[in-house]
Amino acid sequence: MASQNNDSLEYLLRPEILTDALSIYWPWSKAAPVDWEKVKNLHFGNTGIDADKMRRVCYPALKKISVIGLESMPDLMKFLPLPSAPEFSQQALGLVILLDQGPRYLLKEHDARWTSDYFDHIVYAFVSRLLALPAELRPDTAQRWTDAGYSIDSWAAIRFWFIAPFAHAEIWASQERAMALTDEVRVVVERRTATVDPYRSKRDQNLRDPLAFSRLLSAGPPAGSPKLTMPEWIYWFALVIDVHSPIIAKFGRYPYRNGAFGRITMAEEEEFLKDTNCFGCIDPESAAKIRKDVLAGRWTPLK
Repeated sequence: MASQNNDSLEYLLRPEILTDALSIYWPWSKAAPVDWEKVKNLHFGNTGIDADKMRRVCYPALKKISVIGLESMPDLMKFLPLPSAPEFSQQALGLVILLDQGPRYLLKEHDARWTSDYFDHIVYAFVSRLLALPAELRPDTAQRWTDAGYSIDSWAAIRFWFIAPFAHAEIWASQERAMALTDEVRVVVERRTATVDPYRSKRDQNLRDPLAFSRLLSAGPPAGSPKLTMPEWIYWFALVIDVHSPIIAKFGRYPYRNGAFGRITMAEEEEFLKDTNCFGCIDPESAAKIRKDVLAGRWTPLK
């Protein structure tokens, strides 16, 4: 049996940790009616993610994983129950959140390189494997979550966190995968609520606009009238996922991540960054340090 000392990856990714990671993003009851104002405020409002809990739950594992190296990464499936187990979907998503969202909240400035050029590769490979499982075993399906006691409304929101790593990848095929998965959620919600996604009418226009992503997030989620509804939240979040793609279509990468990768920004990208007011960029000093590390062929360790 693998070691269970407090510094082992088995310990740092134990079931309680993965359950806690999921609860950071979905702290509400499984089947109770969802208050979509609370969902909005958690992710984009005054409430916000619990940063202390995020650090306590995710950072020890992230730091441990950071010293392993991409070429030596163990099979992450071994830290989960069998795919047929009832708790598999929740544990799997907890690990996705830890690897995909944890770095985005915890690794700032000079450490941002770890998010873009390390953990994003790991979580992309991991979630690709999860969604390559046989249909009845995939952890992202409505059936798996409703079987576990979650409402279909909860599943519709939760599923986006399985999709996010595809949107974060600088790979066109991954963008297409993200949009296809997002559309599955959109269609379920349209049928369930007898509504039509209001963004459909401008979908083609949005998917040709590299500025749509920064504009959409800067404006924030819809206000709701009087309170935000499930369809309003889902349709807006689906659009957030979709409008990653025109940036990749135009540039083949996210220009606002150039600093985090230690990359040189091209002239056309400079114009894009100016138009978006450098939305999503790290500060120039941190970018310069990362660039120096990249040129020297080294990584500054996480502390």
